[in-house]
Amino acid sequence: MSEARTPLEKFLSETKATRIPDDLPALDSRPQTSDEVTDHYLADLAAAHKLKFATFDTGIVHDAVELVR
Repeated sequence: MSEARTPLEKFLSETKATRIPDDLPALDSRPQTSDEVTDHYLADLAAAHKLKFATFDTGIVHDAVELVR
C-alpha cells in the first residue's frame, strides 16, 4: 500500500480530484460477476456524477475508468 500512496497523491494534486457523495443505490449498478461488484459500483457512481473512477487496476472494464500509472 505504501508504494501506491505516492502516485495516488501525485494524481490527486495534479488533477484536483474531489470526493463525491455515495448516493447511487446499490441495485442501480449492474456488474457481470460478483468479483466486479465494488469496482463497478464505484465506476457507476463516478459516471452518475459525470466523473471518472481513478484506479491502478488494469482489469476493470468500464467507460468511467481512468487508469492511474
